[in-house]
Amino acid sequence: MSANPQRLCGAAVIVIAGLVLTGWAFSVEGFKSVFPGLTAMNPLTALLFLAAGLVLALPRGQALILPAGLLLGLMGLFRLLGYAVWDFGLDTLMFRHALEAYSPPNRMAPNTALGFLMTGLALAFLKRREPWSAKAGQSLALAVTGLSLFAMLGYSYRVLRFYAIGSFMPMALNTAICFALINSAVLLARRGEGWMACLSDTSPAMPCVPCR
Repeated sequence: MSANPQRLCGAAVIVIAGLVLTGWAFSVEGFKSVFPGLTAMNPLTALLFLAAGLVLALPRGQALILPAGLLLGLMGLFRLLGYAVWDFGLDTLMFRHALEAYSPPNRMAPNTALGFLMTGLALAFLKRREPWSAKAGQSLALAVTGLSLFAMLGYSYRVLRFYAIGSFMPMALNTAICFALINSAVLLARRGEGWMACLSDTSPAMPCVPCR
């Protein structure tokens, strides 16, 4: 029996998020980021990734994909509102003193918040059965995957503007990896529908219906 790619992606996210939370709890810098000296993933970010990883990896977690998606989307929205209107401070509730030890203090990056908003909606659309929901969810998942790949490219070539917005805290490398894994799972979950049907279509003739 072949492994379920959706569960494999979820399991990988669980491992990464678990290491980050362990790093914050026991002050292990290498666990908070991929390599010491890189931007550390915020604890709330890790907690949200852990929730998403669990619903993707566990068989019984499939029923919780919709509420998990709404949770991720709301947390991302609240953080974006914190930059624009009022800071709710949700990303400073855990390990507050450790967060303030960084310069600047470790907060959820604006591009991370946007990633959570779009990923949450993509997960929510994953549980909808309307014909349009596959395209909507996959469009969001592709956008976040592009955002995360751009950030990883920025880390590879040390181009800060690829993973940071202005003077705000940049997206962590392990955050970008988790976004890529979760949204890959979303794309693979309904690969016979929407835009993914075009990629999986092996017919040499006319384009598949979703692509026309």
